[in-house]
Amino acid sequence: MARLPEILRSRPWPQREALLLFAALIVGLILLPPAVYYTGHEMLGPYARGGLPQFWGDYFAGLVHGSLPGWLLALGPYACVMFGRGARLAWRLGARV
Repeated sequence: MARLPEILRSRPWPQREALLLFAALIVGLILLPPAVYYTGHEMLGPYARGGLPQFWGDYFAGLVHGSLPGWLLALGPYACVMFGRGARLAWRLGARV
């Protein structure tokens, strides 16, 4: 695991960015929906249309039909990475002034 940053740095920029996007999509498509479901279940009560499999089916159906909340959830991890990059750049540029 300690070699992962070295392996990623040795790759060309487009390949690194594609790997980052792929990993972020995996998180947004596979890990976040159950987290949203269980959080909603604890905070709001049972899902009205069934359990986790139904929630997941509704989530993917929403993605297919262009649901904005679904796509925000799917692309959220990558957007967070891009926001962090922008914040880091702003911090560095602000330090030079």
